[in-house]
Amino acid sequence: MTPIKINSMAASASPSEMECSCPVCCDIFIDPVVLMCGHSFCKTCLREWWRQSGLQTCPVCKQTFPLALPPRNLALRNLSDALRLQKTQRMKADDMSLMLVLVTCVN
Repeated sequence: MTPIKINSMAASASPSEMECSCPVCCDIFIDPVVLMCGHSFCKTCLREWWRQSGLQTCPVCKQTFPLALPPRNLALRNLSDALRLQKTQRMKADDMSLMLVLVTCVN
C-alpha cells in the first residue's frame, strides 16, 4: 500500500471546495472529525494516517492526541454534503450542455 501523503489543493478548486477539503485526500470531506488543535479530516483518512504512522498525531501540525476517535464536525459535514450535491448537479448540467453541443454539431 502506498503511504498517505498530505497533498496541496488543486489549482482548479473553488474557495468553498478548499475550505471543505480534507488535507490528506484533498477531496470534499466525508464524515469529518475535528482534532483538539482545530484541524479537520475525513474520519477514514485520519484513521489510516494514524494506522500508517503508528502515532496519533495531527497530519498538519503534528500535535499528539490521546483520543482514540475525535468527535464529528457536524457543521463541516453539512457544508461538505451541500457542496458535494452542488458539485454533482453542476457536473450533470455540464454533461447535458456537452450532449446538446454534440447533438447540434452532428445534425
